[in-house]
Amino acid sequence: MMIGPSKQEGTGRQSAVWVPIVSVLVVIAAVAFAVYFAGRALSDLNAMEADMNRMSERVGTLEAMNRQIGTAVGQMQQMNAHLGATNRTLDNANGRLATTDATLSRMSADVGTMARGIRSIDLMRSDIDMMTRKIGNSFLFRGVKVK
Repeated sequence: MMIGPSKQEGTGRQSAVWVPIVSVLVVIAAVAFAVYFAGRALSDLNAMEADMNRMSERVGTLEAMNRQIGTAVGQMQQMNAHLGATNRTLDNANGRLATTDATLSRMSADVGTMARGIRSIDLMRSDIDMMTRKIGNSFLFRGVKVK
């Protein structure tokens, strides 16, 4: 006979006491893990939100730059139209200058021909002077004055 609880009864009561404690600890651990992972998820969501805000700002900046580029492209198109008109005007002036150049070339050739004629007349001047002297000294023309 034994006085006091038997070993089997004591062990049963002890395990019966430990079961609720372990269950509570498991629930606390599960809640702690859930809270930890919820905190991590919230932290990740906050980081994602910050990333989205930064991307939104960058997209806004890109949109502003796109508008500026669109304005610059419009100005360049206007400048291109003005340059095209100027180019057409210059082409017209170039055509007129080519015509003028051809006319001046013909005139220059005519002047060259005239200059050669005048040179040949100059070369003949000495012959003309000599003939004039001979005629002036000739007995046939002694009374005629030659200029």
